[in-house]
Amino acid sequence: VEDDVAFLRRLAGHVRPGGHVLLTVPAYPFLWSFFDEMNHHQRRYTRSSLHRSLDAAGIRVERMTHFNFLLLPPVILERIREKLRGFPPPDNPARRAAVEKWFRVGPLNRILEAVFASERAWLRRWNLPAGSSILALGRVESA
Repeated sequence: VEDDVAFLRRLAGHVRPGGHVLLTVPAYPFLWSFFDEMNHHQRRYTRSSLHRSLDAAGIRVERMTHFNFLLLPPVILERIREKLRGFPPPDNPARRAAVEKWFRVGPLNRILEAVFASERAWLRRWNLPAGSSILALGRVESA
């Protein structure tokens, strides 16, 4: 969404006071890539920028953590590789088809499921200090 605070305010308006919202967003603006454009992202967040947007919308953060911790190093390396190779712009149909095909590969999905499952166990006990995504649990303060 273009205006995240307006969207979060509308979302909070559909939740009873004291109710919760759970959301995930992409992390780290420096990781912006073709993948974000392909998924129609408007921005990547830092913990503090997401916290500010939630506060402005009247949603009190109860928990915020990164996730996709194990995937962060390969994602950073891929972003560096993309920048060095000067991949075509996101509106390039051949590039889009190649990326979409890559994400439909069955073995890759099984690997990602295993990574996410391992992180789920960690997240039950700890907040992760870094990751390519952020998870936030917030409480709606007023209607």
